[in-house]
Amino acid sequence: MKRLLFICTGNTCRSPLAEAISRKLINQYGIDAEVKSAGVATSNGQPMSDYAQSVLTSRGIAADSFRSSRLTAAEVEWADVILTMTKDHKRHVMERFPQTIEKIYSLKEWANYENNMQSWMDTDIADPYGQALTKYELTAQEIEQALFSILPRLQQETQ
Repeated sequence: MKRLLFICTGNTCRSPLAEAISRKLINQYGIDAEVKSAGVATSNGQPMSDYAQSVLTSRGIAADSFRSSRLTAAEVEWADVILTMTKDHKRHVMERFPQTIEKIYSLKEWANYENNMQSWMDTDIADPYGQALTKYELTAQEIEQALFSILPRLQQETQ
């Protein structure tokens, strides 16, 4: 079983989107993996943003029970791979938990780790916080694109 931990700032937009979408995909493709998400600058128990929930609902994913989680040493230890939404998140986690260096990547970086079928100029996932629903949809599409790129790798590593 592979354990993936998605990281963003507040754990109310990007990382919950990545968690929920990846959970749907790993179930759909029969991949033996678990997923969680956390934020580097949040408090526990915050609801997911309304627009992030709307984006997930439009994809048939229920997320109304989601609550934010602050990144802890226990979550870092739990994870096999830590996938951040930005280079700054990656740097933050590496500084706070130096033992993570070998298992931390930005999501887009890990998506391109072994295959360069896609190339992104920027390895950051855009932050839609405080913006219109259309920005949340674009962020979800960006996350999905990266997740679809890692599905074959996850299938191979969990067989």
